[in-house]
Amino acid sequence: SRRCNRPPPMDQVRVMKGMFLLDQTLFSSDRRLYRFDAFDHGPMSGDVYRDLDVLKIGQLIDVTPMAPGSYGRTYVPNEAGRQVCARIEQSKPPEQLQAVRDAAAYVTPRGLDEILDRISQENPSFAVSTAPLAPTGD
Repeated sequence: SRRCNRPPPMDQVRVMKGMFLLDQTLFSSDRRLYRFDAFDHGPMSGDVYRDLDVLKIGQLIDVTPMAPGSYGRTYVPNEAGRQVCARIEQSKPPEQLQAVRDAAAYVTPRGLDEILDRISQENPSFAVSTAPLAPTGD
């Protein structure tokens, strides 16, 4: 329950990259939790955003805009979310809990470039963007 007490807020990019690292650590390639695609800013899965929306609607996390007019958000579990987290921690194997802590501890203090360097070194298929290009008007 140490992580459930008061984790620091995490922005959406770090949530996304942390979930990617966690998914790569805990699940085999044929049983991934999320389907990630390579985009300009590293792995991305719309399902991670869906799950964040579910947590917000369920009033388990607080979501704060990073700046007025920005699409950026930070996420932090509120009291109800921390209680759910504590219950989940009691039912999960220690190695899974450690993998969650390791992913969060890695992405929280680092810059995006350092995170993306690690991801591209460990997962070369995510080093190349498959983001659709904007139409050029040709």
